[in-house]
Amino acid sequence: MRVTDVLIDLDYTLIDFSYGHGAAIQQLARTYGVDFAAQFRLAFTTVLEAKRVQNGDWSSVRGGEAGYESLCSALRVLQGRGEWHPWSRELYALHAAKLTQRSLTTTEVATIATMYWKEVEQRSTVYPDVADFLGRLDTKGIRYHIFTGSDARLAWNGQCWMYDPAYSRRLKMERLQVVARVLAAYGLAPTSIITGDPLDKPDSIYYQRLVENVEQVTGHAFNPETSIAIGDSFIGDVQEPVRQLGLKAGYWLYRSSQHKRERLGSRQWKVGSLSQVPL
Repeated sequence: MRVTDVLIDLDYTLIDFSYGHGAAIQQLARTYGVDFAAQFRLAFTTVLEAKRVQNGDWSSVRGGEAGYESLCSALRVLQGRGEWHPWSRELYALHAAKLTQRSLTTTEVATIATMYWKEVEQRSTVYPDVADFLGRLDTKGIRYHIFTGSDARLAWNGQCWMYDPAYSRRLKMERLQVVARVLAAYGLAPTSIITGDPLDKPDSIYYQRLVENVEQVTGHAFNPETSIAIGDSFIGDVQEPVRQLGLKAGYWLYRSSQHKRERLGSRQWKVGSLSQVPL
């Protein structure tokens, strides 16, 4: 059966997140010092690589699984209470400050997070293969739906940093509206968008919300047999959508000009670019 719907991740899949992230790290280095920026970057990289772990192989994560768990424990302590997410840049700032023996006010923490996401938003740059991919979708009449995770934005409540799903989602959607305009300029805007607030990948409720959102926007029942998923996180973007929703296929995007399409298992593939995804 032909593909009718593509569920696709955003950062590091359609958008080259490294541009904005790199600019934000440089700004942190200028304002708070190279060591502070390095610790902030390391926290982010550790979480990013942990989310890309495939089949229990933690070799790409600094310190392995134990290193990731140690970081998560430290971030939880810094937040103190409330629902916790590993992606919170506010916690990365507090973590970097602690390791570099720097004291930050709540205003400074909020300013760091706002600056970081503003740099990311302003540098929403698509990968070179996106225009051709969107053109293929348009030609074949295939809808695409962005299913992205939470940015885990925190707000100071007077006592501690708290995760408010509505607040975090509102800020993420503001960023996504900018991204949607960028993608539309390349010929095809997304049919729908869903974020990881309040529950993120790979929680089953997240995928249920994804299906409900697609059905509401399209006015049609979601058909997993004609739907595929694409993303840079093996578990959240490929393994679990395929397993939980029964999708036609899932494609783990491991961007590399040297990598050829490789079968990983039943209905699961590893690809080096969007051009290798069959439609």
